Amino acid sequence: GFQNIIDPSRHWYHYEMAPELYTHIYKGRWPESVNRSRSHPQEAQYEDERGWTALHIAADDNAPVSVVSSLLAAFPSATVIQNKKGCTALHYACDNSSHEVVRLLLQTDVSCINIRGMRNEHSRTPLQDLCRWPGNEMLIQRALKRKIPSSNNRNNEQTPSSIILNQDEELTKVWNKANLLIKASYHGTIENPLPDGKAFRIVHACAGIRDCPYRLTKLAIRLHPEQLQMVDEDGNIPFQLAVRSGKTWSRGIKAFLEASPAVLVGHDGLIDQKFYPCVLDFLGRKSSISTLFVMLKEIPELMAS
Repeated sequence: GFQNIIDPSRHWYHYEMAPELYTHIYKGRWPESVNRSRSHPQEAQYEDERGWTALHIAADDNAPVSVVSSLLAAFPSATVIQNKKGCTALHYACDNSSHEVVRLLLQTDVSCINIRGMRNEHSRTPLQDLCRWPGNEMLIQRALKRKIPSSNNRNNEQTPSSIILNQDEELTKVWNKANLLIKASYHGTIENPLPDGKAFRIVHACAGIRDCPYRLTKLAIRLHPEQLQMVDEDGNIPFQLAVRSGKTWSRGIKAFLEASPAVLVGHDGLIDQKFYPCVLDFLGRKSSISTLFVMLKEIPELMAS
């Protein structure tokens, strides 16, 4: 049902001068907001002195899906409007709205996830913001520390993903949002199945997104370790995608090799020749001497090759 309670301290705008639709959203009058957006859709285009639209406020205040849907129907382009802090509605929805609202924003215009353009005043994308909110960051850190029984000590229905997510409803909500954002960032769509017939593999997508938060990448690997050695439709494993995306050792490469150093090693105990170009590319162009030392220390198989 609709909720009619809102915390006015979160928005300091003098709404008396704003259109009626904006005022309804500001005051949390959800049924009136839906009706007004249908009868006066042009009011959804209004921006206040901070650059906020009604959609920004709705996303920030966890408005019902029906309210967000009506605002998007009235003015779809609101999804890509950045306020004076550089935030789109998606930035706020990532922390304060439901998984369904995040999906609705991306379905309306997937360009609102634009990894290069849609950065706020802290130079963060919506995906990065999702992981920086203190509550979400704590959930992810807790999941990374949770012990997972070995494969010999769990039944066939228990996967790392099910073990971790089934025990934490709040983490599941964050992870569902993260999946949508990562899919949209990497594939440019959240359609299921993907229009080009490719399968969505979360670890590959994290590897291919240069700015994907490190902890989120580690969580994806923890939940789906089986994907580390999978090849995508173009013949790439996640390590190759991570190098090509421009990730550094500390911001991504390390996570993939620490989780499964053997992924690069052939049956003879040496690096598989097909990975030579990728390894040389990383060691030759993207590594400092200290990084090279750490990499050889932690992945001794590289020295043997």
